[in-house]
Amino acid sequence: MKTSSPSAHRNNENWSGLVKKEHQILSVIIASTGGLLVLFFLVAFTFPLRSKLLESLYPKQNSEAFSDVVVLGNTVVSVPIELQATENVTAIDVDVSVAGGTLEGLTCGGASFENTSKSTSSKCVIFSPSGAQNGVVAMALVKSGTSGTLAVNVDGNLSTADGNAPTQGNVYGVVFRIVQSLTTTDKLYVPVSFNASEAVTAADYTLSITGGELLQTSCGGSGFREILHNNNNCVVFNVNGVTQGVIGSAVVRPTTTSTSLSVNITGTLSTESGRAPSTGTFNNLTIPVNRAASATPTNMPSPTVTVTPSPTVVPTATTAPTPSTAPGTFGVGNITSPTYSETVGVQGTKEANTSIWLNGTQIVTSNTSTTWSTNVTLDLGTNTLVFSQHAGGGTNRDLTQTVDRRGLGDINGDEVVNVFDVGIFAGHYNETNVTDNSVSEARLSDMRKNGVIDVFDLGILAGRYGSQYTYN
Repeated sequence: MKTSSPSAHRNNENWSGLVKKEHQILSVIIASTGGLLVLFFLVAFTFPLRSKLLESLYPKQNSEAFSDVVVLGNTVVSVPIELQATENVTAIDVDVSVAGGTLEGLTCGGASFENTSKSTSSKCVIFSPSGAQNGVVAMALVKSGTSGTLAVNVDGNLSTADGNAPTQGNVYGVVFRIVQSLTTTDKLYVPVSFNASEAVTAADYTLSITGGELLQTSCGGSGFREILHNNNNCVVFNVNGVTQGVIGSAVVRPTTTSTSLSVNITGTLSTESGRAPSTGTFNNLTIPVNRAASATPTNMPSPTVTVTPSPTVVPTATTAPTPSTAPGTFGVGNITSPTYSETVGVQGTKEANTSIWLNGTQIVTSNTSTTWSTNVTLDLGTNTLVFSQHAGGGTNRDLTQTVDRRGLGDINGDEVVNVFDVGIFAGHYNETNVTDNSVSEARLSDMRKNGVIDVFDLGILAGRYGSQYTYN
């Protein structure tokens, strides 16, 4: 199905509907001219007529018109490309072009859709195993011209899981008027951007407005994709990381009495090592209202993001609780599973003058103690650990534990860090008091193992995005 981005909330008929109508028209022409003309007509006119008929019956509408929303000239903004369909769409092939400005970049994926290697600087080929009917599926980074309109045109194909087009479906672009100054009647589309000394892979930011009101927010841009969006708050991630860029946009409107409108951005930036960059600043904006036509946005002084850098977190040995088994009785403490840790600490109890063995190898020599402890190295995947207590005459008893070790970021254990892990992570974002007794999805989302799931954990997850592991 060929889809383009029409006026707001209008859906085109699917491609099969177009072909059906075309065939009806051809049938009328054939019947009225006589069977002798059929062959000549098909050879000479079918393809040109097909094009003309489709063009006249279904004129292409490339963009959604926002006549009351403006963008300042020579400004870079991120524009969401949105899907709306009546059925679950599992694959999208979309081309993006810009009139009245330039396409600076294209971020493919969102709303459960993943990017593929077939995408280019102006084209997204994306897929979603679970499918989606609506949502932002890409973000276009666009620089406006100096006057006229800025149009982000979208044209593409949609497919469902059975290989057919949905009954109705579109991907949407937008059109803005370009202005050089802001009046109190304008709704202005503004960028949210940052600068940092190191590559940033995740950001959690909140918008507030002085001298106006916030009407709408969009999360993502410059390679960043939305993970959470709640009113004026956005959480986004970038699998490659960048030192600067536009990571969102907002629609704002000045009050009738304001002489300037300020867009204030507060939040936290994270690198892939799960810490803040050495320096990082969100770029606040002040836009004059009812000023000369040459007025353009100016950067306000903005404080450097002040989050105390924390060291890169590498999964370390975990200490299992001492079993409740009384001293003198063989026991092994429970080992937390699944885990990211390559080495785990194990504690237990035993009879005096016995040794402890693991999978046929002695790990604790015979001694008079009634407790024991050791570190165990885990392979990626399922580890079957058979602990044995040996007395002078042989084996007294075996105890077996199974421990699942996963690659960092592979929350669901499918051997790849992908959108499904991001979805699980999003469901536990901002949880606190995470312990070894928490559900496994929460424990594995807390990648720094500090009891809090925050933007620094997201930074680590983004840095591992796309990683593939092989489990035994």
